[in-house]
Amino acid sequence: MPEPKKLEVNYHIIIIFPFNGMTPGGASHDILKKLVQLCKKITAENRIVIVYDKKSKGQNNQDILKELSKQNIPIKYAYSVDTCQSWLTGWGYHLDQIEKNNIQEEHNRIILLPGDLENIEDEFNYFKKLEEFIRGNDAEFILGDFDGSDQQGTKELIDLYGINPMIANWFPEAWKAIKKLKLKRTRTEFTNIEAKTLQQFLKSRAFAYAQTLNMLIVQWSQCKGEKNEQLDVTAKKWEDKIKVIHLGTIKDDTRGRYYKGAIDQIERTERMLRMLWRDYKKWDDNLPPDEFETIANKYETKSKRSTSIRDAARIAIWAQMQ
Repeated sequence: MPEPKKLEVNYHIIIIFPFNGMTPGGASHDILKKLVQLCKKITAENRIVIVYDKKSKGQNNQDILKELSKQNIPIKYAYSVDTCQSWLTGWGYHLDQIEKNNIQEEHNRIILLPGDLENIEDEFNYFKKLEEFIRGNDAEFILGDFDGSDQQGTKELIDLYGINPMIANWFPEAWKAIKKLKLKRTRTEFTNIEAKTLQQFLKSRAFAYAQTLNMLIVQWSQCKGEKNEQLDVTAKKWEDKIKVIHLGTIKDDTRGRYYKGAIDQIERTERMLRMLWRDYKKWDDNLPPDEFETIANKYETKSKRSTSIRDAARIAIWAQMQ
């Protein structure tokens, strides 16, 4: 019997240059260089792109970008409202390149990676797991998850008191499914997505913030069939499309993350969840009056709870950041 045809996978990689910049020769720069070398081992240089926000801080960024350009790695410049807008820039770049160059490989995947890592607890195993993550092709949507080195860090507090309760309020069924995945970082920057799946995601409403969470919920809603479909049926369809790979314990760049920044992140995510819920319910002025009123009442209930969650998160985070 002939062997099954091997799947040809074409990897397109995005590295987000850290907004706070980096010092040449420093620890973050060293990790970035190792990351680039790993990516070059997996795919061609012209299929790796560095996205650089032109508002980024740091005096030596251009020297590092020149060093990358000499390796024939494209640099894509952006003026980003938020980090996720840089993600959209990178995703759009690769989708356009796939179409422009009429790439014929059977399977295209677009991988997003952060460039702002400071300290990795076990660097050898991290890069080993990261290579597994980048080469992954056994699910439509693969997420890289990790533990933070500080369990009371800003990101951890934001998720614990703000983001997770917000998800549970607006999309309780999706939140139960996310918990079953044991995904700690619903806003992770480590994403590996089939190009055709990413195109579908971006045809839905895209946001310049909390985009990973947005895509998780959009995919959940797409998996949900009839209104009365049992939850475990939807969950099974969703779990077949998603995979989580744990990358280890990582400390990312926490400069500039303080109380105001924490509240900004919670409020931006809340706005995304509100808009996504309204889209999901197809709430518009063309609905019959009784159906419109039913959705409006449900929205008001969830809105009041959401405000209470945001207020409680603000108090809890402030108390623990003193």
